[in-house]
Amino acid sequence: MFKNREEYLAMRAELMAEAQKLIDSGDVAGANQKIDEVKKLDADFEEWRTAQANLAAMNNRTSVTPYLPQEGNSLQMNAGNADRESDADSDQYRQAWIHSMKGMALSADERKMIDSVNSSIKMENAETASGHTLLIPTTVRKGIWERAAEEHPAISAVLPMHIQGDIVIIKDTSSDSDADWLDESESSKDAEFAEGKIVLSGCELAKSVSISWKLKKMNDQEYEAYLIRKLGTKVGNAIAKALFYGKGKPGESDTFKPQMRGVITALDAQENTPREISYSGNITYKNMTELFALMKSAYLTGSAIYARGTTIWTKLANIVDENKRPIFIPDVTAVGVGHIFGITVKAEDGVGENDVVIANFGTGYVVNFNEEMTVYTEDHVKVRVTDYMAYGIVDGDLITEDCFAVLKQQAASGGDAGKTQTGEDGK
Repeated sequence: MFKNREEYLAMRAELMAEAQKLIDSGDVAGANQKIDEVKKLDADFEEWRTAQANLAAMNNRTSVTPYLPQEGNSLQMNAGNADRESDADSDQYRQAWIHSMKGMALSADERKMIDSVNSSIKMENAETASGHTLLIPTTVRKGIWERAAEEHPAISAVLPMHIQGDIVIIKDTSSDSDADWLDESESSKDAEFAEGKIVLSGCELAKSVSISWKLKKMNDQEYEAYLIRKLGTKVGNAIAKALFYGKGKPGESDTFKPQMRGVITALDAQENTPREISYSGNITYKNMTELFALMKSAYLTGSAIYARGTTIWTKLANIVDENKRPIFIPDVTAVGVGHIFGITVKAEDGVGENDVVIANFGTGYVVNFNEEMTVYTEDHVKVRVTDYMAYGIVDGDLITEDCFAVLKQQAASGGDAGKTQTGEDGK
């Protein structure tokens, strides 16, 4: 068993590498066994992370290692919140929540359960817990995330945290040199360390779906699955796009709302964009070798290539080397749609048309739900439909830019002058 997140990530990367080797050798059954081991490891890590959070709450600590609280704004993790989360895990609350969402009359026990879980939710319009907003049960919340991950492989590569309030993650921003070889009489140099930080604060995420009153008459299990599918798709589309193009926090002159900072947004902001290259026309073999050269080899294990389906099948699938051999190897397994240079290619609609991204989200990106998702409901009598709006506070950012590289199509006007280019058709 791992002792911290770093050990977990190392174990996960090793298993993923072994699975990749088995796939490359044609041993699909063996690869699937390794994938099952990865899933088990992910589940164990989630249990470990939850236990860490609960222990921190019981000890009245303000953070969970390795995440540090923002000065003057400690994490809102206490026993009361832990109790509420425990209640939200229960089948009783889940059943009461479903009945409430369907507009059914609640029993006295169901009303008591609803009130006990939601009594601490502070609403701007001073609605009570018996009003129209309720904390989503844990099983439903996980179902929404799993649905989003099914449709967006980039989301499935991210392990979300659930720490209330703003959190600060300290990171090393220096590019320290390797250890020195020394003579016996020489003393070693002090390692350089430049401290940076990521502040994950409140970014509002709200997505709504409408369900007819007729559909609300389906049985509880079918209704729950239908609601998870609808909300999971909406929430997933928003988060997947934000993982790549989220604008981050607005400056004084910006008018957009606070949101997660996307990978391409962050790489665009780097001086001279060292982790971006551009191409014109078709993507070539040389474009891909240059793109891979931007990634540190240590981060290639566990990474994937993300692009839209149209980009994969009209551009990446047609790349050939100098001997006219295709470098894209189709793959019928569920891991991805193929491989390029041994790295899995995954169809991701969160990536823009003609963009190609190499990303190791498991190591290089962090997402936190600062406030768990609730659902607002609103009935429309004339058209006999109910609006369900999932609302949560979520934020995300890059831990290190070294885990990412992007290949972008050069603008027709000759823009992207600051990007590295390889000429017409990348030759």
